[in-house]
Amino acid sequence: MIAKVIPPKRRTRAGAAPRFAARLRYVCRKAVAVETGNLVGPWPLAADQMRIVAAAGTQVRQPSHHLVLSWGDGEAPSDAAVLTAGRMVLRQMGWQDHQHVLAVHRDRPNLHVHMVLNRVHPRTGRACALSHDYAWLELACRRVERAFGWPPDRGRFRPEVRDGVLTLRPMAQAHWQARVAVREAGLRPDPLSVRGPERRSGMAPLRDRLPASILSQARRQLADVVSWIGLHSGLRVLGLRYLRPGGGGRVTVIGGRGAMPACHLGAAFALPRLVARFGRFPRPAGKGCPADVEPPGGGPAPGP
Repeated sequence: MIAKVIPPKRRTRAGAAPRFAARLRYVCRKAVAVETGNLVGPWPLAADQMRIVAAAGTQVRQPSHHLVLSWGDGEAPSDAAVLTAGRMVLRQMGWQDHQHVLAVHRDRPNLHVHMVLNRVHPRTGRACALSHDYAWLELACRRVERAFGWPPDRGRFRPEVRDGVLTLRPMAQAHWQARVAVREAGLRPDPLSVRGPERRSGMAPLRDRLPASILSQARRQLADVVSWIGLHSGLRVLGLRYLRPGGGGRVTVIGGRGAMPACHLGAAFALPRLVARFGRFPRPAGKGCPADVEPPGGGPAPGP
């Protein structure tokens, strides 16, 4: 299991009401199981209680804290086990006395539990610290996995057990150097977001379906081109296309099925790096198509 903090969609202005109600409605309305802690009554009454307690923490800019515990694709512990894991994480973080709501979701392939926490302590009025929370949350996840006998998930640290106590140690520098080298070469293993649909649909990720010769040629061509037009032309010869459907680059097969993040060809194909080399991504020539034809009169392709 992994833990992820969900940041607020927008910054909370000084004096603005905390977003307890909106978050609780989102996480609880489609939950299959809900549990409240240090609150009175069912979850619809929680937001008002949290706001009253949060008002005591006048120095807390954002008292509403939202995080998610997620299990790997194919893992399916019971609702009771998921809620117990959530309570254990709160206890490991020292947040067990704060007001909180846990909501289990099974609407996606990855089982997960949302945790909405009031950072302001109901008795002391002090806010729980969030400094280096990513490291403490990872340690809490590893300890919960060990207690339940679940397989450990990925993380930034190396678990180590001494005298029956699990701790985390920093990875050696060689580990991070090797990861950088693998990412630069486009050989980094596909993430769960890619491998999950593969297992469900039976279709391998696009990078695994492309011949190694095509991948090698694409990487060699990138070293030689000096513009977006050159990149599009070179990829088109290989039967590939570079698109920007949203916030990042995607590589697709012309006339075929499948797409993959451009960085799966190598870190040099990531959109920010190409923008740094070639300038802004060209405006599409047609719906979903890159501007891979040089405009009349020569000159650069127009920007967005």
